[in-house]
Amino acid sequence: MTLLKRLALLLLVVALLMLGLWFSSENTEQVVVVVLGFPMPEVTLGVLLLAVLLLGAALGFIMSLLPFLRLTNRNLSLARKLKRRDLELERLRKAPLMEAPIA
Repeated sequence: MTLLKRLALLLLVVALLMLGLWFSSENTEQVVVVVLGFPMPEVTLGVLLLAVLLLGAALGFIMSLLPFLRLTNRNLSLARKLKRRDLELERLRKAPLMEAPIA
């Protein structure tokens, strides 16, 4: 099963690389991007668009990790609390009962 997953991932990566190369070869116009008043070196439009797409995908992935990490941390914290309470419950179950004084 793992081999099949790796093969599928490899095929997906190869297909995406081929698509990126095709896109870059179709968009060969040279463009100059000006960022904060400073002109960047000339690059082809296809390369620029692919770079911006990859940057956006990476930033989106990183931003989606923040809530996931927060929830994972909360889950670990609750698991520690549950373990402490289970240990306390076991300790109380094993404790001898005290008899009430008869009046």
